[in-house]
Parts: sequence; structure tokens; C-alpha cells
Amino acid sequence: MESAYEKLGAVLQHVPMQPPSFPVISNVTGDEVRTPVEIRRTLQDQVTGTVRWLDCMERLAALGCDFFVELGPGGCWQAYCGALSKASM
Repeated sequence: MESAYEKLGAVLQHVPMQPPSFPVISNVTGDEVRTPVEIRRTLQDQVTGTVRWLDCMERLAALGCDFFVELGPGGCWQAYCGALSKASM
């Protein structure tokens, strides 16, 4: 994965980005990223890092998010969010 990590980092340097106008949460840190530099770094870190999905959901809830949309087949995340909200949010 190191090769993919390095290649993605090189490509991301050429992707134009602006600071986000809404909260963007990194699934590697569970924290908000505010600058293009932070966004590029955390996107690259996703290649080899651990996904902190629970931290992301808790951070979004702390920011006041109460509506989530799951895209794709199945409904596993929807079910998990329901259990999560009862347990810790």
C-alpha cells in the first residue's frame, strides 16, 4: 500500500482545492479538516490508516448533524447508526 500512498499524494498535489464551506470530517482522525493541506494529507492517509468511523459519526453529531444519507446497496450503515444513536449519541 505504500506505493499507492505515495502515488495518491503526488496526484493530490495537483488537485485544486478551496477551504470547505461546510464541515468536512476525516475518517482517519475523526476530526474536522479545514484547509486544503489538511484535506490532502488525510485523503492520502486513508490509504494506509485505520478508519475511525465511530469517531466521525460522534463528531458529526456533536456538530449538530442529525440527518444522514446512505448511498449504495444494503442498509448496514443505517442499521448501525440507529444502534449507535441509542447507545452513545
